[in-house]
Amino acid sequence: MNEIKEAWRLASFEIKASWKHLIFMVFYAILIGLGFSVFITETGLRLITDLFFILVFWCGSAWIKPKLFQLQKLDDGVYASTYFLLLNQLAIPRNIIINSRFFVYYFFSIPFNLLMLIALYIGLSVGVKEMMTLGSFLAFSIIWLSFGIGAGSMFPVADIGEKFRDNKLLLYLEVIFFYGGAIAIMILVNQLSSNGLVGWSIYAAQRWPVVSIIIAITIGLAAFLYSKNQMQRKIPKIDYFK
Repeated sequence: MNEIKEAWRLASFEIKASWKHLIFMVFYAILIGLGFSVFITETGLRLITDLFFILVFWCGSAWIKPKLFQLQKLDDGVYASTYFLLLNQLAIPRNIIINSRFFVYYFFSIPFNLLMLIALYIGLSVGVKEMMTLGSFLAFSIIWLSFGIGAGSMFPVADIGEKFRDNKLLLYLEVIFFYGGAIAIMILVNQLSSNGLVGWSIYAAQRWPVVSIIIAITIGLAAFLYSKNQMQRKIPKIDYFK
């Protein structure tokens, strides 16, 4: 319990320094949620809806992170959060520092995604609300909140630093392969089925709400634990300054 309190205390310094961005985050989330409500059921926009849903729930809150706390280029091509470097040089147990990174990210991402979902539901037409009951929408929301928690766990991991390849061609090819593969999967789902990814999540929330919630929470928790373990292993191996 003391570790959790100390981790939150460390995180609170960064959160307090970002209070202006919290105000912007509220309007940003509401605007996006209302925007989604307009075309979420439009068949011709399924692929675009899938793409923006994934991007926003994955990294929407990371876009508004103050520049001071974003990744900075260090020596020898290493990118890391300078605030993390400061904490890492102090006599603070590593687990407390790691937990503080997750506290900061989830403090922004979970309320952001939740506000966006509330705005989405408010903006839905009467017909769509009749099709998707409040219980179904709750299951749908937990599915996407869990996705945001799981996929977004990569951002606390990124804070501790990453050494990018000297070969820029290989780096570009890796980026193209990762994002190109993700887009290819979305296109295939849209072309080979009657629903996109968002549509299937709506269907799952309607037909199997309890099972969908359990699976979504399990995947989100597993991704969090994997990311935390990865941070524990990577920190001692990164040479930040040569």
